[in-house]
Amino acid sequence: MRRLLTPSQGLLGIAIALALQNSAMNLVTVFVPLLLLQNGAGFAEVCLFYIFYNSVGLLLDWPVARWVRSRGARPALIAGFMFSGLHLVLLRVFTLTHAPTAILGAALALAGANTCVWTAQHLHLARALDLNRRGKDLVLMDTMVRVTNLLAPAAGALMAVLGGDGLLLGAAAALTLLAVVPVWRLDRAQLAHTPESGPQAPERPDAVPLRDMAASAGFAVHNSINVTAWPLYLAVVYQGFAEVGGLSSAAAVVSFLVVMLAGGRLDRGRSSRVLLEGTLLCGAFHAARVFADGPVAIAGVTAGSRAAASYQRIAWGGIYYGHAQRLGFRYVVRLELSDDAGGLLVWLVLLAGWLASGSQHIALVLVFLLGALGALCVLAITKDPAGSRRK
Repeated sequence: MRRLLTPSQGLLGIAIALALQNSAMNLVTVFVPLLLLQNGAGFAEVCLFYIFYNSVGLLLDWPVARWVRSRGARPALIAGFMFSGLHLVLLRVFTLTHAPTAILGAALALAGANTCVWTAQHLHLARALDLNRRGKDLVLMDTMVRVTNLLAPAAGALMAVLGGDGLLLGAAAALTLLAVVPVWRLDRAQLAHTPESGPQAPERPDAVPLRDMAASAGFAVHNSINVTAWPLYLAVVYQGFAEVGGLSSAAAVVSFLVVMLAGGRLDRGRSSRVLLEGTLLCGAFHAARVFADGPVAIAGVTAGSRAAASYQRIAWGGIYYGHAQRLGFRYVVRLELSDDAGGLLVWLVLLAGWLASGSQHIALVLVFLLGALGALCVLAITKDPAGSRRK
């Protein structure tokens, strides 16, 4: 029988790897719309990039989850990190050649990277997290990621300004490949998902509530706006690396401070309360994007929305992993499918809004309002039974 490890042993290595990979991607992610626009892509092409990315993710979710379940998290994490490096290399090829095939390949590689990493992460944490201290463990992991990410956008902007796209993308590619090292060094038992130790598919076909799938789609809608659509807005407004990177790093500092508050309240049995508070704040900041005009307002919305999303995400993660431990493999897979569907919806609405109105501003306003609605949908998730028992 495989040796089962304590959560701290099982989580530390994966937390280090995810921190490195997230740092690498955060050097670049916020600048992807700007890189595309500066190298000949139009507004519609940026939308199509993310539509293709989310569509491929939908197709990959089920087979990748089956692979993780049968082989464990380690091969999927390594594959995800390699795909991340390929994504960055293809972005560099696009900036040099402006070849459409390069940007399609970059979207395909990004879908492979995120599907492998997120699915492996979710299935592993569903087994490894201790429900009695999940808030502390999630905050520990989130803190490790955020400490390494605090200055990543600003550092990326500095690299782009001083050394151009090549330095930015090359540094990010090297860092994401470095993330393979801590995963490779882990014992196989730490990242295994066997029939004896991994989340199991429930017997009942109705075991995954539709309301949880709707909540996951809503979470993806408003998270996609934070991570991709809002950077597109910043790229349209500022058209410069320094401004976009500076705003994103300032927002990361604020969100880091907020995360520390959420985890302790989660372990005290207040997960539903934290989720409600974070969700209402997220919805309010999405609506505030519509009225953000000028650098001060935009900076405030950027920082506030990131902080609110961090606060909400800790509660969401605690409830999600509690249900995943109880309901099993299909819960993770179906919510991943819902997540990609939510991200796809954002970019379909953005493209349709632009085609119908001919205005980038109107299309973005529609998406920001959709984000407010999506944030509120998160509250549909089934109540946390563990949290209720601790109240």
